[in-house]
Amino acid sequence: MKVNRWLGMLAGGVLSTVPWPGSAALPPEVLAQKARGATVLVRNLEGRKSIGTGFFIYPDLLVTNKHVLESLDVEIVDEQGRTQRGRCVAEAKHDDLALVRAMTSSGYLPLRPSEPKYGEKVFIMGNPRGLQYTFSDGIVSHPVKKYPQGRPNPAEIP
Repeated sequence: MKVNRWLGMLAGGVLSTVPWPGSAALPPEVLAQKARGATVLVRNLEGRKSIGTGFFIYPDLLVTNKHVLESLDVEIVDEQGRTQRGRCVAEAKHDDLALVRAMTSSGYLPLRPSEPKYGEKVFIMGNPRGLQYTFSDGIVSHPVKKYPQGRPNPAEIP
């Protein structure tokens, strides 16, 4: 299924927000601001209380961890504290990823066309334990999975 293949690619390609070949390098403070506009807090609405990080990869589509979701419906909180409902439209349990459809975002981070390389510098923004918008840097310390079929168009996702 195209959606499962696409979700699997996210595990390897989405954590790197450094520019891809041919684009200009951005200073970390600019990357942090761009990431902040695309990052949200995700709250489970049913069952156990859980929160996690999500980030928009398309104006109405975000990625979060599957373990955050106990039901298909979640609450999404953006950096201004605005809330909206979202609905899980696909999941890849093996990669602990889920795609959530929402009405709109204040920004999004498009997927880069290639996977990050061993030793490449990366930046990560998240909401660990509810501490919103932490921003860290690091390096890719392990090779990522290869998905030779290519990336499907987000508009193809239900």
